[in-house]
Amino acid sequence: MPDQRSHTLSVQNIGFRFASGSWGIRDITVEFPPGSIVVLSGPNGAGKTLLCRLIVALLTPSEGSVALDGERIEITKPAAVRRLRSVVGYVQQNADAQFLGETVASDVALGPRNAGATLHEIDRRTREALDTVELGRFADRDPFTLSGGERRRLAIAGMLAITGGVLILDEPFSNLDFRAIKSVLDTILRLKESGTTVIVVTHELEKIAAHADTMIVLNDGRLVGAGAPLDLAPHWSGWGLRPADRPIPEMTWIR
Repeated sequence: MPDQRSHTLSVQNIGFRFASGSWGIRDITVEFPPGSIVVLSGPNGAGKTLLCRLIVALLTPSEGSVALDGERIEITKPAAVRRLRSVVGYVQQNADAQFLGETVASDVALGPRNAGATLHEIDRRTREALDTVELGRFADRDPFTLSGGERRRLAIAGMLAITGGVLILDEPFSNLDFRAIKSVLDTILRLKESGTTVIVVTHELEKIAAHADTMIVLNDGRLVGAGAPLDLAPHWSGWGLRPADRPIPEMTWIR
């Protein structure tokens, strides 16, 4: 059953070395405050997605570790990984690739069904997840008939049905129009209000920075900045996050 309590997720001195011998990321230590919106940013190739895959144990770190509520996750132990993934969910950038059900409801139900939940529990989790992302009225629709923003929200619902506490969204605004971006943003804000920690991986800062509590910036596989988005704004151009000739933003974007 998803663990809906507040949780503290952190990584300590984590790094990943490719078979070629080069480091993808190295020596990253950071904590994701519970119940907050955290923006994980950096230019293309900075190591953002690699860090996410290490956090959810899709890859094994070459050094360092992931901790949940201060307890190091031993990823060689299946029970520890199951515990981690009952708390931390990861919605990848290509959300459409996650859809396997013939209907919206059956797609969300797949996760709890595969986890061995009872029929009653499957139904409850499915309804609650769809209600959270405001897709309950589309329960009988084919997922691929939904709009871009609705499909992103469906991917979030699928993860909410099997995890709780921390949600990682990898480029959730990619290739969406303004209306779809607003619908995904509204979902993120509702999740924060419910106590969920939402980690938004993006370089599209104008869409989320005004709502973020914390910003973490990677560049060339290293941690180069962590703090409040407005405090870090003067450094954005140096990190490749905005054109150097663009004025420092005032955090007054999409609300």
